[in-house]
Amino acid sequence: MSPADRAPRADPGMDAASASATPEHRLRPDLPLIVLVAALLFAGSSAHTWYSARTAAEVATGAIEDRALRQADELAHAARSLATDERAAGLDMLLDTATAGDRGARRVLLLDRDARVVADAGADARATPAASLVPPSAPGLHVARTGNRLVVWRSLGEPAGSWLRLEYAMDGVWELHARVARASLLLGLASTALGVLVLMAYLKRTWPAGRDRAGQGRSLEIESLGQALREVSSKVREQEAVLTAVTKRLEAVLQHVIDGIITLDEHGRVESANLAAAHVFQYAPEELVGLPFDRLVPDFPLAHQDERDADPAPPLASGLRLEVSALRKDGSAFPLTLGLTEMRLDGRRLLVGTVRDITEQKRLDRMKTDFIAAVSHELRTPLTAIHGSLELLAGGEVEGISGKGRELAHIAYKNSGRLTRLVNDILDFEAMEAGTMRFEVSVVELMPIVHEAIEVSRPQARQKQVELALTAAATGARVMVDPERLQRAIANLLANAIRLSPPSDRVEIAVTPVEGRLRIAVSDRGPGIPEEYRPHLFEKFVQIDGADFRYKAGAGLGLAIVRTIVERLGGTVDYTSEPDVRTTFVIELPEVARA
Repeated sequence: MSPADRAPRADPGMDAASASATPEHRLRPDLPLIVLVAALLFAGSSAHTWYSARTAAEVATGAIEDRALRQADELAHAARSLATDERAAGLDMLLDTATAGDRGARRVLLLDRDARVVADAGADARATPAASLVPPSAPGLHVARTGNRLVVWRSLGEPAGSWLRLEYAMDGVWELHARVARASLLLGLASTALGVLVLMAYLKRTWPAGRDRAGQGRSLEIESLGQALREVSSKVREQEAVLTAVTKRLEAVLQHVIDGIITLDEHGRVESANLAAAHVFQYAPEELVGLPFDRLVPDFPLAHQDERDADPAPPLASGLRLEVSALRKDGSAFPLTLGLTEMRLDGRRLLVGTVRDITEQKRLDRMKTDFIAAVSHELRTPLTAIHGSLELLAGGEVEGISGKGRELAHIAYKNSGRLTRLVNDILDFEAMEAGTMRFEVSVVELMPIVHEAIEVSRPQARQKQVELALTAAATGARVMVDPERLQRAIANLLANAIRLSPPSDRVEIAVTPVEGRLRIAVSDRGPGIPEEYRPHLFEKFVQIDGADFRYKAGAGLGLAIVRTIVERLGGTVDYTSEPDVRTTFVIELPEVARA
């Protein structure tokens, strides 16, 4: 028997199994590595997609919020300037005009103190009636997101308790979010496919044993993946074109808005600026980039941060708005309103700011002040003559007038005195605001000034049958003030307290030293002051909208004059109030140490 005959015969079943286990058919040893790389690339692209979409949405949302807050402030300011009798008609026209040129502002409503809609304008106002609306409990500025809407509530000082409600559409934010997400996802998928192909091509060279036998299968595999890659690349190019168009549209909007928009880095340097911002400061846009912000706004506190500072700048309150003095490129100063919002981007702290030159607004304010002052001066001279003549008639100094005629003369005399005080208040307040009123400051004792203010107020107190009681005195205490101006401020507080006190009640005055300061407290038991009036009580022409007629007797200038005088003298004024129990106004002034 030959050796060939003695060799065991191969099993046909084993031959088939061996054939199926040849390199071109069995599982490739590099396949798990390919799957792992593909999974890592896909995970990275997914994270990039989420981050890109979120960043785009945050930037767009911040721009919309800033525009909505700015428009709410402008509408609130315009709404307060309208007369009460003309408010409804005037606001309809105002709100329609405000929303006509802004596709984001969908609806603007004005609500009175009873939450009733006074005016309603915008695209949605014509589609559906206003639902039951409940303003926020606290006055001020409130921002909320409801579905795809941004809602801004803005309280108004006049009429008291009224609200402005502004609705902004957020549809563009979500559309941008979706577009960026799709484009980033498709780009990530294309990167994943390309990475897998490169890895397979590399591994093909490292596994030569099976290259010849599996050549045909590999060619088909690569051709199939190449076709898929071409399709994905085509879709990515389409999405990139859409994303580029959206980016150009947003850039065009930013470059053509009326207000200047700038971004600052964590060290207070300008990173970007639109055309309006460059026009405000009279620089070219590229010249602004890299400038320290303190060169543009010297008084801005965060502008002095330097790259070498170890401690970062303190955080800002969201929505900070202030009026500052700024410098143009030629060094000339001008008034500027500055709005700042803080944000985080790529782990960095940035500030987004809006700037507006208010030189023209200031000029118009000066014209208004000059007009009021001129009219008031023209009124003062004839009013003085009328008041003096009526005093003679009411006092019986003119023969032939008695009985009913003297009674009418007394009424005219009383009202002419009130009108004279109102004109004097307007003149004095405008002079204080303009800085033209002179203060003769010297070191004097405080108590004689307080006693003089009490004596000046006694006729009004006797007429109301109200007792004036000095419950505490700081004898010998001295202050550096203008005695005449301080006496007027105290007398204004006493006049308000007397007017609001019930008949046969009493007003208490207490002067006490407190930690190097002298406190002058005037207390009454009148109806009190609602808490919602606290932010605006010391502003001019502010009156409490209450049923009590005593609120309406004043002109709304007394407390504004008190605050202006006290602050000019280096002091502070504030109040506490518990309705129908006690209201106390407090003036605090620095005490001068005794020699």
